[in-house]
Amino acid sequence: IASILSLSAELLPQFQQRKSLIETLGFDVEMFGDRDIAVKARPFFIQENNVEETLVKLLKKFSEFSSTLSPETLWDEGLKWLILQSPAPDMATPEQRTALLDPISEFNESWTCPLGNPVLFKLSWTQLEQHFKSL
Repeated sequence: IASILSLSAELLPQFQQRKSLIETLGFDVEMFGDRDIAVKARPFFIQENNVEETLVKLLKKFSEFSSTLSPETLWDEGLKWLILQSPAPDMATPEQRTALLDPISEFNESWTCPLGNPVLFKLSWTQLEQHFKSL
């Protein structure tokens, strides 16, 4: 067991109601006593030393959402929130990024999927800036 988390009386029903949703977001959790939960696994992008705090905040976030939201919408919102809580990943070095692309450059097949849609295309820095205005 990675860690045991004691839930408050207000968060326990939220956990019980959303347990399967929490699991689809990448947590492996189960009840461990009356108010404790065992956290056995976490999404890869959540730091290990931040799991309990993140899970508590996620439960609080779920309590803010309308009970009429569909499970798909709850999952989308939960995932977006989780990703925003995680720190930016370490960027690979230029050599590592290039090495990831090397196998693609050796690929001699069609650059389209079976339906004819492109699977690879080139964007200029200006085009990227237009799509991501915050750059």
